[in-house]
Amino acid sequence: MHPSIPRLAHHKRTGWLVLGLAVIVGGCPAPEASGLCGIGGQPGLLDGSAGNPYPSMHLMETDSNQPTGCTLAIPEGFVPVGDGDPMDRVRLNRRDGFSQANTLWLSPGVALDESSLPPLSNPELSLDPSSSVQLWDLESGEPIPVFAELDAWEPQNDVDRVLLIRPLRAMGFHKRVAAVLTDSLLQMDGTPFPAPEAFAAMRDGRRAQELDASVEGHYRDLLDRLESIGVERSRVVFAWDFLTGSEENVLAPFHRVVDTVRAEVPLDPSHDMEPSYSLIADADDGDLIPEGLWREVRGSVQVTHFPWAEDEEATDPDEHDRGMFRFDEDDLPTPRGLDEAYFVLTVPESVRASEAGSVPVLVFGHGLFSAPQNYIASHSDESGTVDLCNRLQAICVGGEWRGLTERDVADSVRVATNLGRFPLLTDKLIQGVANQLALGRLFETAFINEPFLAAESGESLVDPARTYYFGISLGGIAGTVLLANSEVIDNAVFHVPGGVWSMMLDRSSNWEPLEGFAVETLPDPVGRQLLYSVTQLMWDPVDPINHLAGLEGRNGLWQVSVGDEQVRNFASEIVARSLGLPLVAPEVHPVFGLETAQAPLGPAASAYFQFDPQKGLPPDINRPADISGAHDGIRRTDEVKAQIEAFFEAGVEGTVIHPCDGPCLLGD
Repeated sequence: MHPSIPRLAHHKRTGWLVLGLAVIVGGCPAPEASGLCGIGGQPGLLDGSAGNPYPSMHLMETDSNQPTGCTLAIPEGFVPVGDGDPMDRVRLNRRDGFSQANTLWLSPGVALDESSLPPLSNPELSLDPSSSVQLWDLESGEPIPVFAELDAWEPQNDVDRVLLIRPLRAMGFHKRVAAVLTDSLLQMDGTPFPAPEAFAAMRDGRRAQELDASVEGHYRDLLDRLESIGVERSRVVFAWDFLTGSEENVLAPFHRVVDTVRAEVPLDPSHDMEPSYSLIADADDGDLIPEGLWREVRGSVQVTHFPWAEDEEATDPDEHDRGMFRFDEDDLPTPRGLDEAYFVLTVPESVRASEAGSVPVLVFGHGLFSAPQNYIASHSDESGTVDLCNRLQAICVGGEWRGLTERDVADSVRVATNLGRFPLLTDKLIQGVANQLALGRLFETAFINEPFLAAESGESLVDPARTYYFGISLGGIAGTVLLANSEVIDNAVFHVPGGVWSMMLDRSSNWEPLEGFAVETLPDPVGRQLLYSVTQLMWDPVDPINHLAGLEGRNGLWQVSVGDEQVRNFASEIVARSLGLPLVAPEVHPVFGLETAQAPLGPAASAYFQFDPQKGLPPDINRPADISGAHDGIRRTDEVKAQIEAFFEAGVEGTVIHPCDGPCLLGD
C-alpha cells in the first residue's frame, strides 16, 4: 500500500474537525510548511525583499544532493559591490548553508533605539527571556548568546542604520537557527518595533491572506517551534530562520587544497623535496646576519598551487599568483601546477653546542601584511622573536600566509577598489595555510639533513618529534587553522589571536587605510554592512571558528592583550567560548562564558590568558579603533616569553603557568 494512504484515511476522519477550527481562526485551513528550504525566492515579510534580513531561508532552496538537503540561492545582483565586478553568485551558491559565525543583517526601515539592544559589554542580557534580540538553536532549544548594535558609520540618518546581530559563539554546523525580535526592541520615540502585518497575523492565529501558502506554512511552523522552546509568542514582533552549512560542504575547498599539498610532502625521512635556495648565510663565514642568529636560510619548495589568473591564456606564474580559484564539476578548486612555497629559516646562536637530534623546530606565523623575515630574521628584533628563538633553543622557520602577506598588499587594494574580487584574499589564504602546513611536514623528510641544519658533529640538529608552532596576530588566527590540520604539530601558542574574520574587519585599526577605498567604491553604508556579512562565506574555509573539532587532543595557549586595537578581544573570546577554554586566574577581568582555572595547568592543557598593557579599551562600536599600542606592546616582555617557554618545555609540553603574582598588568 502506498504510504500516503493511511494519512489520507486519517485526514478523512479528522478533516471536518480541522476545517471547523480553521473557520474559527481564519476562515480556511492554515497552510502547512512546504519543506525546510521551500520558500527560496519568496518575498520577505519586512519590505518584500528576499534578502532583508540576511541570512534567511528566503535565500535557500531545496537540493537533495547536499548534506543539509538545501543550497544557497543568492539572486543575481544581491550582494552590493558598487562600481566593481559583480560577486560570483555561483561560487556563493555552492554552499549548503550559511556561516555558523555569520553576522545577521537587518534593515529595519525605522530609527531604532540602540539602548534597547543587548550590548557587547553585557552579552548575558541576550539570554534573558525578555531580551529585545534573541538567537535560538531550534534543534537543541538552547539560546545562543549575541550582542546587537546599530551601524556606527557617520554621517548616516538614524532611520537608515542597519541592525547587526553578532553571535558570540559558533552556532554549529548544519543547524536551523532562529532570530527573534521582541517588543523590548524600541524605536527612538520609545514605542516597540512594529511587527510586519502578515507576521502579526500569523503570530496571533489569524490568516495572512496576502502570503504564498509556502511562506505562511513556514512561519507558522517557526512560531510554533519557538513557542515550544519557551519563547513568549505574544511578545515576538518578528522572527526568521536560516540554516548553517555542513562541515563537509564548508571545508571542501580547503581540504582539496590541503590534502593535495599534504600528499606532496610525505612523512618520509628518505623523501627529498629538492628545495631551492636564494640565501644560505652563516655567521662563522663572516656573513652579515641579525645579531643572535648563527645561520639564516631563505628558500622554497615546490607544491601544487590552485590560484589561477583571470586571463585564460596567462602563462606567467606571477599572473596566476594574483588570481583566484577555478572550480571543477564537483565544485572543488582546480589545481594549476607546481609553484614555490617560500620559507625563511633561522638557527639561533643558542643551539651551537646542542647535541645532534636535540633541537626542536618552531614553525612561525607572521602578522598581517608582513613576512617571516620581519620577525625571525629581523636585525632590530622589534617583536622580540629572534630573542624568543634563542630562549627556546629552537630552529625557527616561517612561510607566508598568502593573500595577507607583505607582497599581497596590492591585492588588498584591488579588493577594496573592486569588492566583487574578494576571493583574491581568501582563496590565496587557503593556499597559504597549505604551504605553512607543508613546512612542518618538511622536517619529517630528508630536509633535516641539509648542511645548515648540522651540529658540530655533522649530524642533524633537528629533533623531528618536537615541532611546535608560534604565531602573532594573523599568525595566531591562521595558526589556529594550522594546528587543527597538522599531523606533526600538537603544541601551539597563539599570540594576540582572534576569529570570525567578518566581525573583526571594520573594528580593527588596520582597516582604516583600506576603508577609504571601500567607501569610494560602495558609498552606501547599508550595502557595505551587507557585503561584510556575506564575505564570511568566503572567509569560512580559513576561519578558526570552523576548525575547532580538529583542535581536540591538541594543546593551545591563547595569549590575549587586553584592549587590543587590531584584533579586538571579543574576536578571540568567541573562539575561546566555542572551545570551552578555561580562563587562567587570577585574570585581568572575567569573560562571559569562560570558567576560571588556577595555574599551573597541564601538561597537555589548553587555556586562554590575559595580559593587560594598560592602554585602555577601544569603544564598543563597529568603527576602526585608534592605534594604542596594545596589540604590539606585550610580546617583548619577559612574562609573555616565560609563559611560552614553559608551554614548549620538553616532556611537559602544554603546561600553562601564570607568570605574574596577580593579574598580569604589564603597562606603566
